[in-house]
Amino acid sequence: MSMEVMSTDLGNKMQMCIQGYNKRPYGVGMLLASFDEDGPHVVQICPSANFYPCKAMAIGARSQSARTYLEKHLEEFPSSDLDALVLHGLRALRDTLPNEVDLNNKNVSVAVVGKDRKFAIHEGAEVDAWLTAIEGEERRGGHQAPAQVEQHLISFQEPIVLRHLKSFSPLHTRWT
Repeated sequence: MSMEVMSTDLGNKMQMCIQGYNKRPYGVGMLLASFDEDGPHVVQICPSANFYPCKAMAIGARSQSARTYLEKHLEEFPSSDLDALVLHGLRALRDTLPNEVDLNNKNVSVAVVGKDRKFAIHEGAEVDAWLTAIEGEERRGGHQAPAQVEQHLISFQEPIVLRHLKSFSPLHTRWT
Protein backbone atom coordinates (compact mmCIF):
# COMPACT_ATOMS: atom_id res chain seq x y z
CA MET A 1 0.00 0.00 0.00
CA SER A 2 1.42 3.39 -0.94
CA MET A 3 1.97 6.09 1.68
CA GLU A 4 -0.52 8.36 -0.09
CA VAL A 5 -3.27 5.73 0.07
CA MET A 6 -2.47 4.86 3.69
CA SER A 7 -2.47 8.53 4.75
CA THR A 8 -5.76 9.17 2.98
CA ASP A 9 -7.40 6.09 4.51
CA LEU A 10 -6.18 6.97 7.99
CA GLY A 11 -7.32 10.59 7.60
CA ASN A 12 -10.76 9.42 6.41
CA LYS A 13 -11.06 7.04 9.36
CA MET A 14 -10.14 9.82 11.79
CA GLN A 15 -12.57 12.21 10.07
CA MET A 16 -15.49 9.76 10.41
CA CYS A 17 -15.38 10.17 14.18
CA ILE A 18 -16.31 13.83 14.02
CA GLN A 19 -19.07 13.52 11.42
CA GLY A 20 -21.68 12.38 13.93
CA TYR A 21 -22.92 14.50 16.82
CA ASN A 22 -22.33 11.71 19.33
CA LYS A 23 -18.70 10.98 18.51
CA ARG A 24 -15.44 12.56 19.59
CA PRO A 25 -12.31 13.04 17.46
CA TYR A 26 -9.30 10.81 18.10
CA GLY A 27 -7.25 13.83 19.18
CA VAL A 28 -3.97 12.13 18.24
CA GLY A 29 -1.23 13.40 15.97
CA MET A 30 1.27 11.00 14.46
CA LEU A 31 4.11 10.64 12.05
CA LEU A 32 4.28 7.88 9.46
CA ALA A 33 7.49 6.86 7.71
CA SER A 34 7.83 4.47 4.80
CA PHE A 35 9.96 3.59 1.82
CA ASP A 36 8.43 2.39 -1.44
CA GLU A 37 9.14 2.50 -5.17
CA ASP A 38 8.77 6.30 -5.07
CA GLY A 39 11.43 6.64 -2.35
CA PRO A 40 11.26 7.70 1.31
CA HIS A 41 8.13 9.29 2.75
CA VAL A 42 7.38 11.09 5.99
CA VAL A 43 3.79 12.18 6.62
CA GLN A 44 2.47 14.18 9.56
CA ILE A 45 -1.14 13.39 10.45
CA CYS A 46 -2.78 16.04 12.62
CA PRO A 47 -5.52 15.39 15.19
CA SER A 48 -7.89 17.17 12.79
CA ALA A 49 -7.24 14.34 10.25
CA ASN A 50 -5.29 16.63 7.91
CA PHE A 51 -2.08 15.10 6.61
CA TYR A 52 1.04 16.72 5.23
CA PRO A 53 4.00 15.14 3.44
CA CYS A 54 7.27 16.34 5.01
CA LYS A 55 10.99 16.01 4.47
CA ALA A 56 11.65 16.18 8.23
CA MET A 57 9.26 16.70 11.13
CA ALA A 58 9.04 16.70 14.92
CA ILE A 59 5.83 16.63 16.92
CA GLY A 60 5.05 16.77 20.62
CA ALA A 61 5.99 18.86 23.63
CA ARG A 62 8.72 21.43 22.93
CA SER A 63 9.14 20.14 19.38
CA GLN A 64 9.56 23.59 17.82
CA SER A 65 13.29 23.67 18.52
CA ALA A 66 13.65 20.20 16.95
CA ARG A 67 11.82 21.41 13.83
CA THR A 68 14.12 24.46 13.72
CA TYR A 69 17.18 22.21 13.96
CA LEU A 70 15.87 19.94 11.20
CA GLU A 71 15.09 22.90 8.94
CA LYS A 72 18.53 24.37 9.53
CA HIS A 73 20.28 21.10 8.56
CA LEU A 74 17.85 19.90 5.87
CA GLU A 75 20.32 20.41 3.01
CA GLU A 76 22.78 17.98 4.65
CA PHE A 77 20.34 15.04 4.83
CA PRO A 78 20.40 13.81 1.19
CA SER A 79 24.19 13.33 1.27
CA SER A 80 24.29 11.87 4.80
CA ASP A 81 24.72 8.21 5.63
CA LEU A 82 22.56 6.38 8.17
CA ASP A 83 24.79 7.16 11.15
CA ALA A 84 24.87 10.88 10.34
CA LEU A 85 21.07 10.97 10.01
CA VAL A 86 20.62 9.26 13.38
CA LEU A 87 23.04 11.73 14.98
CA HIS A 88 21.07 14.65 13.54
CA GLY A 89 17.88 13.19 14.99
CA LEU A 90 19.43 12.67 18.40
CA ARG A 91 20.86 16.19 18.46
CA ALA A 92 17.47 17.65 17.57
CA LEU A 93 15.82 15.65 20.35
CA ARG A 94 18.47 16.47 22.91
CA ASP A 95 18.20 20.19 22.26
CA THR A 96 14.47 20.24 23.07
CA LEU A 97 14.83 18.89 26.58
CA PRO A 98 15.40 20.28 30.05
CA ASN A 99 19.05 20.51 31.14
CA GLU A 100 18.62 18.21 34.11
CA VAL A 101 17.48 15.24 32.01
CA ASP A 102 19.89 12.94 30.15
CA LEU A 103 19.35 11.30 26.78
CA ASN A 104 20.31 7.66 27.33
CA ASN A 105 19.69 4.14 26.04
CA LYS A 106 16.82 3.64 28.48
CA ASN A 107 14.69 6.52 27.21
CA VAL A 108 15.36 6.59 23.47
CA SER A 109 15.11 4.09 20.66
CA VAL A 110 15.83 4.47 16.96
CA ALA A 111 13.67 2.89 14.26
CA VAL A 112 14.98 2.71 10.69
CA VAL A 113 13.24 1.92 7.41
CA GLY A 114 14.74 2.47 3.99
CA LYS A 115 15.82 1.12 0.63
CA ASP A 116 17.10 -2.45 0.89
CA ARG A 117 16.57 -2.29 4.68
CA LYS A 118 14.15 -4.27 6.72
CA PHE A 119 12.32 -2.21 9.35
CA ALA A 120 14.36 -2.34 12.56
CA ILE A 121 14.10 -0.83 16.02
CA HIS A 122 17.38 -0.22 17.86
CA GLU A 123 17.06 -0.08 21.64
CA GLY A 124 19.21 -0.37 24.74
CA ALA A 125 22.89 -1.03 24.06
CA GLU A 126 22.30 -0.79 20.30
CA VAL A 127 21.98 3.01 20.56
CA ASP A 128 25.01 3.53 22.83
CA ALA A 129 27.44 4.21 19.97
CA TRP A 130 25.21 6.98 18.61
CA LEU A 131 24.69 8.49 22.06
CA THR A 132 28.44 8.39 22.73
CA ALA A 133 29.06 10.24 19.45
CA ILE A 134 27.00 13.26 20.57
CA GLU A 135 27.99 13.12 24.23
CA GLY A 136 29.75 16.28 25.34
CA GLU A 137 28.72 18.29 22.28
CA GLU A 138 27.48 21.74 23.10
CA ARG A 139 23.72 21.95 23.19
CA ARG A 140 21.92 24.85 21.57
CA GLY A 141 21.73 27.64 24.09
CA GLY A 142 25.14 26.71 25.51
CA HIS A 143 23.93 23.86 27.71
CA GLN A 144 26.34 20.93 28.12
CA ALA A 145 24.16 18.20 29.63
CA PRO A 146 22.42 15.78 27.23
CA ALA A 147 18.65 15.49 27.73
CA GLN A 148 15.64 13.18 27.68
CA VAL A 149 13.20 12.67 24.82
CA GLU A 150 9.64 13.94 25.10
CA GLN A 151 8.50 14.00 21.51
CA HIS A 152 8.62 11.87 18.44
CA LEU A 153 10.91 12.84 15.61
CA ILE A 154 11.54 11.75 12.10
CA SER A 155 14.30 12.98 9.84
CA PHE A 156 15.14 11.39 6.56
CA GLN A 157 16.83 10.37 3.53
CA GLU A 158 15.99 6.93 4.80
CA PRO A 159 13.23 7.78 7.29
CA ILE A 160 14.46 7.48 10.85
CA VAL A 161 12.04 7.46 13.71
CA LEU A 162 13.23 8.37 17.19
CA ARG A 163 10.79 7.89 19.99
CA HIS A 164 10.56 8.13 23.73
CA LEU A 165 9.84 4.72 25.23
CA LYS A 166 7.89 5.97 28.24
CA SER A 167 5.30 7.99 26.35
CA PHE A 168 4.88 6.16 23.05
CA SER A 169 3.32 2.78 22.43
CA PRO A 170 4.32 1.82 18.92
CA LEU A 171 1.84 0.40 16.49
CA HIS A 172 3.91 -1.45 13.91
CA THR A 173 2.28 -1.80 10.53
CA ARG A 174 3.85 -3.85 7.79
CA TRP A 175 3.28 -2.73 4.23
CA THR A 176 3.05 -5.37 1.55
